[in-house]
Amino acid sequence: MSSIKKLTENDINESTKIGTNAYPGYGVSQEAIEGRKEFAEIIIKHLSDHESYGLWKENKLLGSMCLVDYKFNLHQTKVSIGGIRGVAVDLLHKKEKVAMNLIKFACSHFAEKDTCVLALYPFKSDFYKKMGFGYGTVLTQYRIKPEYIPNYLSKEHLVYLDRNDSKTITECYNEFMESNHGMFVKTGPEYHRLFLDDRRIVGYKWDGKILGYINFSFKSEQINKNSLVIHEFIYNDVNALRELCTFLHTQKDQFERIIFDTQDEHFHFLFDNPSNGFYSSFDSEYNEYCVSAVGMMYRIINVKRFFEVLSAYNWNNQTCKLKINIIDSFYESNHGSVNVNFSNGSSTISNETNDFNVEITLGISEFSSLAMGSVNFKKIYQFGLASISNTTYIEKINELFRVDKKPICTTFF
Repeated sequence: MSSIKKLTENDINESTKIGTNAYPGYGVSQEAIEGRKEFAEIIIKHLSDHESYGLWKENKLLGSMCLVDYKFNLHQTKVSIGGIRGVAVDLLHKKEKVAMNLIKFACSHFAEKDTCVLALYPFKSDFYKKMGFGYGTVLTQYRIKPEYIPNYLSKEHLVYLDRNDSKTITECYNEFMESNHGMFVKTGPEYHRLFLDDRRIVGYKWDGKILGYINFSFKSEQINKNSLVIHEFIYNDVNALRELCTFLHTQKDQFERIIFDTQDEHFHFLFDNPSNGFYSSFDSEYNEYCVSAVGMMYRIINVKRFFEVLSAYNWNNQTCKLKINIIDSFYESNHGSVNVNFSNGSSTISNETNDFNVEITLGISEFSSLAMGSVNFKKIYQFGLASISNTTYIEKINELFRVDKKPICTTFF
């Protein structure tokens, strides 16, 4: 019989062994004793901020994970979101449903806190999709030659920033976060990452206020061939964007490429030539300009609560009585139907189960992506991933869940 309980300092060494075996790509092997000690110290340091849990069987630790309480911008409403990270299973106990039981525990853990949305970065997307997590916005990497980044001639308001500017950096980030669906409120560890020894920050400062900044580091490709890597690109003002672009343009004598990771699907419009310099992917006239990756995945664990926390949100002025049939075999308390009445964009939960204009049926993975705005209803219907009782309502349902901007997030956990 297995049990799940919170890790203590006495459990860290054992959980660290499991973690370093599960994620050797982080460069900390089990043989690297000093590295493992450092890893354990980091975990201990953040035990009070991030709750770590382990699954035991017969007093043996078989797996562990870390659960983090975040706040984020959900359709312009600041709500709680549960972050899951560091899910690791002992190599000798793979395929014994250790991870599955840990994720089920995470669902119940956050549900008890009245949190309705979870998020994680998947080590294997199909693994989490089977457990009800839906795809978020695709992450795209651009490798742009500096000379193709616009040069607006001025960078007179740019300054280096450091820890002494933490307050104004925070204000700049928060303004960006509050205007962009999906963005997380930064916690202490995320701010610490900004000021790592290998990082630099350049910001646009106007009248004592930071209106935009880039957080970056350098990457050596080979001798005298280096790239500048952008870790965070935040701007609340077009002039800030322009001067930051000018700064990057003027690095053309030193850097081969500027590397951007972004969830902005229109980002390539910023450049005269967004080509990444590779031509092998397409045997045609098309020019390769980026690579894409599946990043954050979302999961709604309480559909009814999801609509309740968005009571002030305008669902695109739509009026409709909608019955949503959710298929959720993994977390059964979330399986079933929810009736939502929309009136000129306002939503209320209805207890009249048979009073509806139209009903849709879909899995929780697809609904999570739809509700977050990562995909539209017409597309998942075209793919056969959702059904609808009356096809004349397809356009209305599509408009109801439509978003101007897909969710974006610069927080890694």
